Amino acid sequence: MKVRELIDGFDEIQLNSEPPDFSIHAILSDSRLCREKDIFCLYETEPDKSVRYIQNAYENGTRIFLIPEDYSIDLPTQSLTLLRSKISPRYLHGFLSSKLCGHPSHDLSIFAVTGTNGKTSTTSLLYHTYQIAGIPSGLIGTISIHFRNEKISSQYTTPDPWELQSTLKRMKEEGIKAVFLEASSHGLKLHRLNGIELDGALFTNLTPDHRDFHPTFEDYFESKFHLFHLLSQSSKKNKLAVLSKDSPGGNEMLSGIRKENFDFKTFTLGSDMDSYRIKNLRLSLDGSEFDLESPDASSKLSVNTSLLGEFNSLNLSLSMILLQNLGFSKSQLEAWIPKLSPIEGRFQLVYPASRDRVGIVDYAHTPDALENILSTIQKIPHSRLITVFGCGGDRDKKKRPEMGAIAQKYSDVTIITSDNPRTEDPLMIIQDIMKGIDPDHKNCIQIPDRREAIVRAVKILPENGFLLVAGKGHENYQILGTERIHFSDYEELSKAFLANNE
Repeated sequence: MKVRELIDGFDEIQLNSEPPDFSIHAILSDSRLCREKDIFCLYETEPDKSVRYIQNAYENGTRIFLIPEDYSIDLPTQSLTLLRSKISPRYLHGFLSSKLCGHPSHDLSIFAVTGTNGKTSTTSLLYHTYQIAGIPSGLIGTISIHFRNEKISSQYTTPDPWELQSTLKRMKEEGIKAVFLEASSHGLKLHRLNGIELDGALFTNLTPDHRDFHPTFEDYFESKFHLFHLLSQSSKKNKLAVLSKDSPGGNEMLSGIRKENFDFKTFTLGSDMDSYRIKNLRLSLDGSEFDLESPDASSKLSVNTSLLGEFNSLNLSLSMILLQNLGFSKSQLEAWIPKLSPIEGRFQLVYPASRDRVGIVDYAHTPDALENILSTIQKIPHSRLITVFGCGGDRDKKKRPEMGAIAQKYSDVTIITSDNPRTEDPLMIIQDIMKGIDPDHKNCIQIPDRREAIVRAVKILPENGFLLVAGKGHENYQILGTERIHFSDYEELSKAFLANNE
C-alpha cells in the first residue's frame, strides 16, 4: 500500500509533497527500528528528544514522517514526505497500522481484559480453554505473545500499535480464530488499541497502581473505562462485557456503562440476584471447588480446578461467564475446566523433596494483589507464613509503605528485599517500604540481595510452613541500574530448598 492510498480517508492528515512511489513496509514509533520504506510516527514533541528521534530515523533511511501539524522539522524538507496531522500522531497510529495490515481484527474474534490485577490469569484461562476446545487462538499479554507454536516476547503488556496490528495480521494469516489480549491502562491511555474491532471486554478490579504515570485515580479509572468506549465503537455484532461487580471499582465501572447506554450486553459476577454468583467455595492446596450460579438460579456450573486461591476463582468465573454467553455448553465447560493448568508465576507452588513445607511464587506487585494472596494463604492451615518481597525502582513510590504494612499484617516474618531497583538505591527503596512497618520492626528482616533473602527464608521456614516470594512471578530477570541480569524466583526458591535438604 502506497502513501496516498494509506492516508485516503484520513482528513486530519495533509501531504507536503508528492510521496515516493513505493509500498509502505511499516509505521513505527521507535526511530531505532526505522528503515527506508517505513513511516516514522513522532509521538514526542519535546525539542531535545524529538530532534534526536527524527535524526535517528533519517539516518536509518526513513524519509516519510507523520508529525503534528505545527511541528518544525530541522531537515532538508525537499527530500522528505511530511504527513502533517491536525490531531495527535499517536492517536492515528493504530488506525493507520490497522489499514496497512488489512484490518486484521475484522476477521478475528477479539476479547480484551482490563483491571489492576488478574489480566494475565484471565486471558490465559480463556486462551487455554480455546486450545482445549480445538479452536485456533492467540494470546497477547504480559508474559508473551502466543499463537500456534510460536512464543514471542513483547516489551509492553499491550504492544504498541504497529506491533499489535502486525501480530494480529500474522495470526489471521496463520488461521487463528480468536485472540485474547491484556488491555493495560498505559495501552488504553496511549491509544495502542485504536483500530481494533473488539468482540468483548472483561473487567477484573481496580485499585491504586501506576501512580507514577496516572496523575490521579480518576485518570487511572478513565483509562481503564476507555476499553468500554472502544467496545461500543466496534462494528462487531453481539458484543458483550463481563465485569466483576463486587471487586474494587466494579460498581463504578458498571454505573459508567449504564450511564453511557452503550450498545453491548453486560454480564456481572457478584453477590446480588442480577449477577452470576460463586457458591460453596472450597479452597485447598490441591485446588478450588465451587458452583457458578446463573443470575436466575436456573443453572449451576460445577467447577473443579487445580487453580489456587479465591482471586483465581474470580478470574476463572469471569472467563466462564464470557464463554457461556458465547455459546459454549455447561457440559463442555465442566469437562474442560479440570484440564486448565496453573499459570506460570501465579500462585505457583514449589516443594522441597520432603514436601513438608510449601513455597509459593507469585507476581503480586501491588498492594491489592499482595493482600489477596496473603489473605488466601491465611485461610489454609499452616504453622508459619514468611513473606519475601520488594518494590520496583523508578516506579510508584506511594505503594511501598502500603505493601510493607500489608506484608507485616498477614505474615509471621517479613523479609524485605530488592525487586528490579533499576536506577534507585535498593536500600532507599527498602527504607520507603519500612515506613509502613511497625516502629519496633517486629519480625521484619531487611536483606537487599534477593537471592540471599530467599535462602534465609528457606532456612527459617518450619515444617508445615508457607513461604511466599512475591513480586516477580514469571519474570526471569532482575533490573539493576539499566542492566538486566538473569534471575528467577522459581529457580532460586527451588535451589534453596534443594540446598537446605543436603
